[in-house]
Amino acid sequence: MTPLLWLEIAANAALVTAVFLAARNLAISWLVGILGCILFGIFFFQIKLYADVTLQVFFIVTNAIGWLNWQRGGQAQTVLPVTRVQPLWHLILYFPIAALAAWGYSELLLRFTDAHYPLFDSTILTFSIVAQLLLMKRKLETWIFWLIVNSVAVPLYFVKDAHVTAFVYSIFWFNAFYGFWNWRREMHRDKAEAAARVIKTVCFVGAESTGKSTLSIRLAEDLSTVSVEEYGRTLWVERNGKLDFEDYLHIAKTHIAMEEQAKEEATAFVFVDTTPLTTLFYSEEHVGRIDPQLKALSNRTYDFTFLCHPDFPMVQDGWRGEESFRQAQHEWYIRELKARGVPYISLTGTLEEKVAKVKAVLADAD
Repeated sequence: MTPLLWLEIAANAALVTAVFLAARNLAISWLVGILGCILFGIFFFQIKLYADVTLQVFFIVTNAIGWLNWQRGGQAQTVLPVTRVQPLWHLILYFPIAALAAWGYSELLLRFTDAHYPLFDSTILTFSIVAQLLLMKRKLETWIFWLIVNSVAVPLYFVKDAHVTAFVYSIFWFNAFYGFWNWRREMHRDKAEAAARVIKTVCFVGAESTGKSTLSIRLAEDLSTVSVEEYGRTLWVERNGKLDFEDYLHIAKTHIAMEEQAKEEATAFVFVDTTPLTTLFYSEEHVGRIDPQLKALSNRTYDFTFLCHPDFPMVQDGWRGEESFRQAQHEWYIRELKARGVPYISLTGTLEEKVAKVKAVLADAD
């Protein structure tokens, strides 16, 4: 056998061993995975699949992160629930973005290297990165991207006479089908269990730049559940800060629908970044009137309401008002919550202090 074949066999052996060790929850799997990536990087460089070399660098980084998390006690963390990519348009965007990135990278390889099959090789690179990032978040759609990756990789490696690698990836191709089926079954089981539990909603309200988004995402990650992003801000940015009167009711309805969807995927809590009350404020502020349906939706109740105080310097991202507007908005929330009889808990201090306070409140209420 040639040295190149021995190298290919060693790389695949390391890969299979890493998967075997990971299935048994052994920390050394990360180090074996890094070894496999190094061997594959050398192998793919020898057969002029340079995008695959880049991919191995990415995998080395993710393996190193996994190893570090393990050393910090990550192996004891609660496993994330399987969820879908939300909202749907995020998932739809991933495909053209990955394809465009593959084309751009292949053009660079064509211009500056002697790479073989750069477009197919770059497709493996970009779609693998998307798949890996989704895998780390336990998104069901990760298996769709792995199917695409393996569908391109198997024939490419076969044509390049990397028959051992093509065989291993053909097994991964079938595994992607199994992974999709198994994760989908797990997700439906979790939904059924969630339906039998009482899912509590935790909302964060407050003026602009008070850490609501950061808090909702952080707490959802810490407690292995889900968060709901502020749809109004998403639409505001998409429309370049120009919304019509009808848009505000649409925002409130969409946000509520996202909350209900999140409840199906939650473990115990759903962390919500702002509420229809915020939409009511901006409708009155920007267009000077409020749709009666929006006014009714603003009465939506939550199990816990936290008011984030503007007690740190404002972060201006180009879409926010001035500091005086932030203070006025904060005072409006205090008046409105009191007038509506909504019990709320004030959050002040550093991010860690706020996170600790929310966790303490939720634990005491359990």
